[in-house]
Amino acid sequence: MNAPPAFFTGDSNPELIEDMLAAGQRVVVVQPDARIYYALLEHFAAPVAEGQLVLENFAPAPRGGEIAMLIPSDGGRPYHVVTISWDELVVKHCLPAQVLTAAEVPGYPAAPH
Repeated sequence: MNAPPAFFTGDSNPELIEDMLAAGQRVVVVQPDARIYYALLEHFAAPVAEGQLVLENFAPAPRGGEIAMLIPSDGGRPYHVVTISWDELVVKHCLPAQVLTAAEVPGYPAAPH
């Protein structure tokens, strides 16, 4: 059986992802911003194809559904994003070995310090 993955939620630091992949860690990235999601998909095409990296184009939230996110660089214009809950992520990918978050998300474990 494969080792549990590391989850990245709201943080898509390519260098850190590369380091974890190089160390043999499976990684799941939850990225709601479509532009960043597609850039990561292009950048990490080989690990995605090999199944070492999974990219999820959702916003992490306490429950599945949809939320309005703001684009700070676009004057705060809202856009709708589909959400995924912690429980849904665990069902899809198993309980993670590590969770790295850019911000505290209700329902998610605390980020490592």
